[in-house]
Amino acid sequence: MPKIEVSRPHGLSSAEAKQKAKTLVDQLQVKYKLTGNWLADDRYQFKAVGAKGELNLAPQTISVRVELSMLLSALKSKVEKKILEVLEKEFIA
Repeated sequence: MPKIEVSRPHGLSSAEAKQKAKTLVDQLQVKYKLTGNWLADDRYQFKAVGAKGELNLAPQTISVRVELSMLLSALKSKVEKKILEVLEKEFIA
């Protein structure tokens, strides 16, 4: 399965980063029919049709790891680009 791993620094407090991450997850659940759960305040594990992964928050970093099905492997670069755009918009403003 093709994998995407993206990590970006952020300058937010832990509380701000967690709130932004929770808002982002809520939006993705609606837009992409994402399902998942928070395993801790700083780790969200998710699934969607053809993909699974997790979002992790560290004090100064946010990281996203996604495994795509073979069916979606052709879209890997587009998915990765979209993840980077969202992270930069939401966490590196």
